Amino acid sequence: TSFTGFERVKEEWAGIDITVSTDVSAVYTGKNGSVEVFSAQKGAVLNQRNLMEAEMLRIQKEFQRLTQKDLSTKSGTGAAGGLGGVLWLLGGHIHSGFDIFESLLKLENRFRRANLVITGEGKLDAQTSLGKLPIRVAKLCQKVKVPVVAICGSVIDEKRVLEKEFQGIYPIQTEGIELEEAMQPEFAKQKISEIVQKILKGCV
Repeated sequence: TSFTGFERVKEEWAGIDITVSTDVSAVYTGKNGSVEVFSAQKGAVLNQRNLMEAEMLRIQKEFQRLTQKDLSTKSGTGAAGGLGGVLWLLGGHIHSGFDIFESLLKLENRFRRANLVITGEGKLDAQTSLGKLPIRVAKLCQKVKVPVVAICGSVIDEKRVLEKEFQGIYPIQTEGIELEEAMQPEFAKQKISEIVQKILKGCV
């Protein structure tokens, strides 16, 4: 990786107001870094993860030398495989995506008028608790005392942390259903339709 053009790019971007919107708090490297938090979920095996972490540590060290900024200490720099960190180094400001979303849509006022909120994610797991949208939605619903349920592709909640945040979690991929089947569009649409009907019947 060449760093020779970084200062030139930084100068060219100097007049641009960059807002980085992210729903995760992962830093660039380390225990709470991009590789540690996300790579296994994306399919990377151990030796691949080790190689990626080593390369990101090298990049982090070089950028720290150039900018005096430490990517391993700034929340959100590990978002999108480290893209959040690059934009931060170029002068960007990292903000919670949900905070921006909530402010623009005035979600708290909308939720106060709701009888039920339905949110969702492809996979509900430990990463969800790191500030992803579904958990932020759940927290806001708790604040305004409105029930919230989540529809997801699959769920891994071994420590039973997520079930405490939602009145119900409804995965498309349940026991006995293979991932390939659950990902078929027609199957997924049918399952979501059945789930929504089940949820609404419980609200009547």
